[in-house]
Amino acid sequence: MNNIVDLLIIGGGPIGLYANQYALKKELKTRVIEKSAELGGKLKSVYPENPIENLGGVKTWQAGKLIDNMISHTEKYKPDYRLNESVQKIQQKDLVFTVTTDKGKHKSHAVLITTGRGIYLPPSLANLSFEEKEKAGLLTNIKNESALLGKNVVVIGGSHETVGWAIGAANVAGNVLIINWRFIESFASLEGSQAVPPNMDILEPYGLLEVSGDQTVTGIKVYHVETGEEKEVAADVIIMARGYLTNLSDIEKFDVALEKNGIKVDDAMHTSKAGIFAAGDSVYYPGKKRLISTGTNEAARAIESIEKYIQAIWGKNG
Repeated sequence: MNNIVDLLIIGGGPIGLYANQYALKKELKTRVIEKSAELGGKLKSVYPENPIENLGGVKTWQAGKLIDNMISHTEKYKPDYRLNESVQKIQQKDLVFTVTTDKGKHKSHAVLITTGRGIYLPPSLANLSFEEKEKAGLLTNIKNESALLGKNVVVIGGSHETVGWAIGAANVAGNVLIINWRFIESFASLEGSQAVPPNMDILEPYGLLEVSGDQTVTGIKVYHVETGEEKEVAADVIIMARGYLTNLSDIEKFDVALEKNGIKVDDAMHTSKAGIFAAGDSVYYPGKKRLISTGTNEAARAIESIEKYIQAIWGKNG
């Protein structure tokens, strides 16, 4: 891992994949570090069947197939992907970045962060093991419905699987609320003829922003995906697909300036640290919209800026 690449991309979701393809076309030497076992982020691991409709001039794709196409289009460049590798810290010496992961060290002339939006967990919850998180009320499925008896349950997502979880939880829970980032036409379209329980409701289009609680879950904060409006919701249990839970500390460790739970960037997608750029749902700036089309535009702007940054310091292509 001692060879220096032009650009290290942290995060192998749709924006990281697009940025990598754009950079490779410019003949930059890149490497993508992804903490999961597969590329594609939540589009692949959480809602692969959801339609993606906000890419101008592109027909509607299922999220998972869109990711497959992005990966396929880049194969001719022989991309360098490092999966199951979690970044621990970023350091810089003599204008060279060293990115330390749980598997070793990578060196580069620039860094691009495309990790997606983090969910804030208070330290008392963030530091728990996976099993302890389940006991505290952070679930990735329903193993024991009796544990939900009389509780306020929030289910994140609108896939067939998550709506099924919600209906199952409603059998014993006090109240069940589905929170989904896009509009679901009807429960019937997802669950056939199965009746919607009277103690179940839906909040859309909202995304999960923050989990509150000390040792156990007490509530969440969500944001409207179009207006940015935030609201708080009481909750005893949160059920979500495992890939959805991304702790905000994953971007806090990069030691760049944050604003509104996102990485603060300028028009060139530069962070507060020279040579470190960011794009996609992980960033914040006034007027930010969390759409794939917005993220790909940010990624292209970031790569253009990174190319100029590298050329100014190291000459063409480092």
